[in-house]
Amino acid sequence: MVKFSKHVIEQAIEYFDGLCANCQSTPPNDPHHIRYKSDEGKGVFTNCLPVCRPCHIKIHNNASLSQHWKEWAKKEHGFDYWMDEWDREAKKYEKAMGS
Repeated sequence: MVKFSKHVIEQAIEYFDGLCANCQSTPPNDPHHIRYKSDEGKGVFTNCLPVCRPCHIKIHNNASLSQHWKEWAKKEHGFDYWMDEWDREAKKYEKAMGS
């Protein structure tokens, strides 16, 4: 799953107390993939950053801000924050097979 489900978005909004994770002043209406979909980021709670539209645009246009949220997610949720259960299973299999 690459897109965020309604449940995942609701979880992320609740996690950030109903405010934009970036500016903390606006209700979030534009969930952001911390690790971008184009970089294999999945639609999981730990990869979902609830932000307002202006902050979403800022994050995509500012590499250091984008990196800030990636580092935050690694600290908060672990190095594989962007993976779904299928990715984790594949990693276990690769490790077991010696790849």
